[in-house]
Amino acid sequence: MKKILLTLILFFCFISPAFGFKMAKIKVYRFQDQLILSLFYQDFPTQEILLSLKEQKNPIYLRFSFEVFKKRFLLPDVLIHKELYIQKLYYSPEENLYFLEDNFGIKSFENPEDLVLKIQFLDSYPLRFQVKNDLSNLYLKTNVEITYQTHLSKDLRFTKNQHKIRLKAENTLPFDVIYRKD
Repeated sequence: MKKILLTLILFFCFISPAFGFKMAKIKVYRFQDQLILSLFYQDFPTQEILLSLKEQKNPIYLRFSFEVFKKRFLLPDVLIHKELYIQKLYYSPEENLYFLEDNFGIKSFENPEDLVLKIQFLDSYPLRFQVKNDLSNLYLKTNVEITYQTHLSKDLRFTKNQHKIRLKAENTLPFDVIYRKD
């Protein structure tokens, strides 16, 4: 019994997160003194978000957290820059439109499919971090959290109860690996 319990704990802690929503690729480009960031996901919950939008009741939130820090040997890391970017997806019955609201403004869409295609990856997000020197000893920690509510179960069947779903992905990489000079 203890072996089975230990096996299940190990599976849920280490193996099952490997099959879920995560960041597949991060690219960083430099434009003058600013960094442009692109995020690509693996196993993005497209169908679940689309069906949640079609319920037309609760908004969907995507929260991006970016931290630039310097790693030090045997000392705590030094946080240099932290930034939060939020996207809110919702339906407005008065205008019969779907909206994407973020730090840059509001965009409207007639179909939820078009809106979901827009959020399947984060492309060309300008970080407010000003680059003054070499990036070789800096790291970028990226957190993505998707929060939505739905009446659908995991196998996409309708239920009476409303479920709150929270998906998280985190990645920490050195700028040497993700910085693109082309």
